[in-house]
This record gives sequence, structure tokens and C-alpha cells, in this order.
Amino acid sequence: VAEPEIPPQIAAKGVLLNDPKKRDWQAYGAGVKAEPTTTNVFGRIGTKLTVAAPTTQPYDAGASLNIGANISANDIVLVAFLARSLSASTADGNAVINLRMQKGVPPYEGFGDRQIKLTPNWRLYQFRVQPEADLNADQAQIAVHLGMAAQQFEIGPVYIVQEIAQPN
Repeated sequence: VAEPEIPPQIAAKGVLLNDPKKRDWQAYGAGVKAEPTTTNVFGRIGTKLTVAAPTTQPYDAGASLNIGANISANDIVLVAFLARSLSASTADGNAVINLRMQKGVPPYEGFGDRQIKLTPNWRLYQFRVQPEADLNADQAQIAVHLGMAAQQFEIGPVYIVQEIAQPN
């Protein structure tokens, strides 16, 4: 199995916990669609997420991706992903998402919530999260809440990296 392409900005930051080639986003909510797309970024395959209309709560429309690795509350985790806005019913026409790490079972306890305004050009978004609880491999997810606007965007590879402390 060939190693996945990893952007140089995150290649040496720690241990990759997930498979960035995995793109099986599970869409939920009325008018939400996830479909594979070909991109010009790492891995060449992405997912186009479309929300037909804003929802009452941002989390009423969204998508989730299973991480497939155990994550400890003691870990410092780097979440990085490539994405770009295609269109949105926002003032500037760019998509806006809420991204979080969560347990993929009700009540969907989560942490590290970030609201991210996507740009029209592909960009690598990165942020650190310290989980508030242990997550088992079968429950750990990255979730995006999308109900803030009618919108469409592409998301490429997602990288979940357990950071390794660098010697001083």
C-alpha cells in the first residue's frame, strides 16, 4: 500500500491517525448531498458537499467522517484539511462551516468547535484540539455543521495527526 501524500506543512508534526484517502462523508439533513469529485489537490479525490437551504440550527444539516483510530483525552491532535468554497447564500458568497471532533453516537458529544469561512481557492486549514474525553476508533469522527446557508464547497483529504512533543 502506497503512503498517502501529506502536505509538507504537517508531514513532520506527529503520527498520522487516519487514512486521508478515506472520503466516505456521511451527509445528513434535508437537502444535503455529498458526492465524490476530482480535484487538483493531494490525492486528487474530494467530496462536494451541497446544502440546498439554511436550517433552523447549523447542526440540522451536515456530514461526518469516521476517523478510525483511538484518541485519548491526553492527546494533542492536529486537525488539517484541504477545502474551498464553490458558492453560498452568504454576504460574500463564500461557504461557512462549523467543524468539530465528536463521538459518533447520541448525544454526539464534541469538542474543538471551529467556525471556518472557506475561500474560493484551495487552502490547507489547520487547528489543534485537545479532546475532552477518550474516543474509541469506532466512534471518533470529524463533523461539519452546514446549516448556516445554502452553500456548496469541496473538501479534500482530512489529516488527523497526534502531535509528538519536539525535544528542546
